[in-house]
Amino acid sequence: MNQKKKQQQNKTWLMALFVTGILILALTVLVSIQKEQTAASGTVGVDPGTAAPEFTLASTEGDISLSDYRGKNVLLYFYEGNG
Repeated sequence: MNQKKKQQQNKTWLMALFVTGILILALTVLVSIQKEQTAASGTVGVDPGTAAPEFTLASTEGDISLSDYRGKNVLLYFYEGNG
């Protein structure tokens, strides 16, 4: 009788672990899908060929505006630094 009770407890624990694993997997998939939808809907930009909006950035030599380079090709490079 004691052996049967132990087997039943093992089955119960195994089922609980299985259900917990399925719930964790489902939540992971749900969060992943939600992040993708948020990223896609939060995308900001302009269509190719459209003029970029005016902006000003701080540099080591003072503020620089996009309008300072009107009519020229501009490449923005954001360097994170070495650490």
